[in-house]
Order: sequence, then C-alpha cells, then structure tokens
Amino acid sequence: MTIRLTFDLDTVRQLAEHAAAAAAAAGTDHTGTDRPGPALLLRSGSNGIWLTSNAAHPQPAPAGQPGTLDRRAAFATQCPPGTPSRAQARLLRTEATPLMHVLALDEPAGLPLLQQLRAGDLAGATTVTVLLSGAAPSVAVGRRRERGLGHHQPRTDAQRPHWQNLLHQYRPLPHYERIRVLMARIDRLREDNARLHHAHLTLTGFGVLAQRDDVFARTAAFHQEARGISAELHTLGAHEAARLAVDGWYLTLTTHRAPNPGN
Repeated sequence: MTIRLTFDLDTVRQLAEHAAAAAAAAGTDHTGTDRPGPALLLRSGSNGIWLTSNAAHPQPAPAGQPGTLDRRAAFATQCPPGTPSRAQARLLRTEATPLMHVLALDEPAGLPLLQQLRAGDLAGATTVTVLLSGAAPSVAVGRRRERGLGHHQPRTDAQRPHWQNLLHQYRPLPHYERIRVLMARIDRLREDNARLHHAHLTLTGFGVLAQRDDVFARTAAFHQEARGISAELHTLGAHEAARLAVDGWYLTLTTHRAPNPGN
C-alpha cells in the first residue's frame, strides 16, 4: 500500500533553501543533525505529519503556524496539526511510527531534489508529494497551477515572449535557420517532457509506481538532448538561447535512501 502525503511546494522550497544555505555556511559540519548535508526531515507526532529543515538553527515558527512546533514546518494536507491520533494511525498503518525519514536535498547526483523544487516552483507547480511504500520514500514535485492544452514549457509566462524575441534577434546571424530548428526542437522536448510529467503524476496519484524507472530514463534522455542542443546553440552565437535551453529541467520523482540507523 502506498501512502500519499501532500505538502505546499512554496513552503517546502523555502525550508529547503534554508537547509541549503545553512549547509553552505557551515560546510559539512552538521553536528547533531540526521545527516551531514542539507535535507528535509519528515516526522509525525502530536503535530500531525510535517517537514522541517535539518539545519542546526532552524527558522522559528511564523506567527499563525498551527500546532506547537517551535520551528517553521510544512504540514501534510492529509494530516495537519489537530488531526486525531486514531486518524493518523489509520493513515500510517503500514509505516513504522513515528515517521523519521530524511529527504536529502543533494540527491540524486545528476539532478538533486533542491534543484527539482526550484524548477518545479518556476514551472508553476504547487505541491510536493511524498510517497511512502517501503523503506525509502519517493518525492514527486506536483501539479501545475494551469493545465491548459497549449504550451507546457517549464518556463514562466514572462519568459515565453523572451524566447520568441530571441528568434527575431538571431535573424542576422549566418546560421539563423539552424538556430531556428534547434530552438523549435527544445520547444518540442519541453512539451514532450510536460506530457510525460502529467501522465506520471496522474499514475502516481493512484499509487501506481511501475512507470518510475521509465520516467527517469526518458526525462534524462530529454535533458541530455537539450544539453547537446545548448552546446550547439552556443557555438552558433545564440548564447542566451543556449542558456535557456538547459534551464528549468527537472526529474518528476526522486527516491531517497532510508536513514542509517546508526546516525
């Protein structure tokens, strides 16, 4: 059985940024925390189910935050502070409780969770979903605010006109036609990636995870092709398009290792 826990992306991203900033300031010395690098801590108890930063000096709880935690937290929609203990027990009936999972922000090595959270926020996503179905939780950066059938580019609406304006700027370049073809291919890759992302999240919402490895492989292939196109655009003098071609890509699902009981 898969347990699906949903959190507000904006709050989670801010917690992640805090953990990353603390790790950068302290180097690798995170004495007294669960792991030596930046991470989010998934916990459960009398305050429901929540995520916090693993920084040695967490942010204080903002005014109006529900519950009694003394630090800033993101609470699961399914189990916020005030949830009856029996309801929490039913929700987590297949998990060892209290929850004590560590979501590393610097994993996976190719595209860490922190980068995925940033890119998801840029793309207009609103939720982070933690899936519990075994020893290692998985994380999906969630649905977009707008789900029309037109463009599904992982860029903000403000960036879309800029991308189009670049085509006009590049017209005087000797290799304009090749640049145009490459930029069109980036658009197609982003649309294909967005469709894959949507299909994957739909299946994940029903607790279907069999597609996970295929999603990783196909998304990685999209990203790899985009990097190659970016390099060619750079050699053709389309430097801004080269930068944007590799900006905003993210994997939709990350599997995290279970914490070492000895830590």
